Amino acid sequence: MLIAPIWIVALVFPKAGLNVGDVPLTVASVVVMVYGAFHFAYPGYPARRRAESRRFTRVHLGLVWILILSLVANLGSLDTVDLTTWLLLVGSPLAFHAGLRTKDTKRVFVVVLCSTVAVGFYGLAQNLFGVSETAIPGLTHIYGEDLIRNNPIRTASGTLKSPSFYHNGNLAAAFLLSGLGFALFASRVDRRLRGLAVLALLGAVLGVAVSLARAGALGFVVAALIALSPRYRPPWIATRAATMASVLFVAAGAMLLGYILTGSTTFLVERYVFESLADPTAAGRTDGYAAWWSDLTSQSFFEFFHSATFGDWSINPVEDQLEGIPAIIANYGLFGFMAMVALVAVPFKMIRESLGSEGTVYWFGLAATAAMWLIDNTFLFPPTLMTWFLLAGLTVQISIDKAATQGLDQNEHKGSSAATPAGLASRSPQLDEVSAS
Repeated sequence: MLIAPIWIVALVFPKAGLNVGDVPLTVASVVVMVYGAFHFAYPGYPARRRAESRRFTRVHLGLVWILILSLVANLGSLDTVDLTTWLLLVGSPLAFHAGLRTKDTKRVFVVVLCSTVAVGFYGLAQNLFGVSETAIPGLTHIYGEDLIRNNPIRTASGTLKSPSFYHNGNLAAAFLLSGLGFALFASRVDRRLRGLAVLALLGAVLGVAVSLARAGALGFVVAALIALSPRYRPPWIATRAATMASVLFVAAGAMLLGYILTGSTTFLVERYVFESLADPTAAGRTDGYAAWWSDLTSQSFFEFFHSATFGDWSINPVEDQLEGIPAIIANYGLFGFMAMVALVAVPFKMIRESLGSEGTVYWFGLAATAAMWLIDNTFLFPPTLMTWFLLAGLTVQISIDKAATQGLDQNEHKGSSAATPAGLASRSPQLDEVSAS
């Protein structure tokens, strides 16, 4: 009975909470962490369900050991924020087990779609009526925090990036891209969800648009290029390409119509086109990368070995404008980076093993969010990483259920087809005897 409220808190109200010192404490972080730890440790699951998560657990433990070594090697520069981030990276993957071991997947699927609608359209409301005007302190954001003053949610031109319930536009885009993925394969789970899926698709597109997160747009493009490549392209995409294109055109048309009616189309073009062309540093990212690389190459051999192996916690990715892959390598070393990539790759491999190229549409949204992390630090801010692993586990479970259903359908079809000619042939002498008598 509690499963739906838990998922709603995790997906719709991720920033409901307050600050404890310098650390934001949210209800969603506590609930999801406990929820995931319970599912990870609960011994009552069937052996099959435990076996499904064993591979993920092995890779996760490898990451934990590497992070422990990084912690020990950087104790001298440890502060509260470093420790909080470390705990986030260690504990967030536990949410995968909660998603993977979900029994009522269809109910949770509906919750995910409804959450996507809520997050997307609340972001639109913020854009139309104001961020502060639509905020409820302690519920839509951390209590006591000024969403405008204490949050870098303005673009270079001064336009507000709608954070929805996620405190920051990039964090909102990270969830909405995953939600968009669920909307794309909803009809393959249950045809009755088509109407809700279209609404969720519109909410996701609108929400990402008003979030003004260029990293989100990049993530979508990268995932689309991978999904359409010959190796991963689903076999039905050629016959249904027109349908998929129509859905995207309807979503884009609805978005443009909404902003034409409100007279607010210019800020989208300003953000996604002109600001991108006018800023060759990608919001200071290239400057941060250059400064980090210059510092790294000027180190002694021992310092370089330490940084490359264990990371350097004296580097603050936010203050030093070091985002994406370089931020992971800088703080946790090359081994930490490889372990994180391996852990993120496990759900994709499990989905592909279950459904083959048919699984591409299932992992598309997850891939779009993960692609954001190439150049963005949303994974360092809760609940992005927790939410991603929670939805990844759910997607893996849905793909396993789908594969099992397809297997049963194929077996029934084979059985019925085999019974017709072979069965009649074997029973024909008996039938002849009966008719002769």
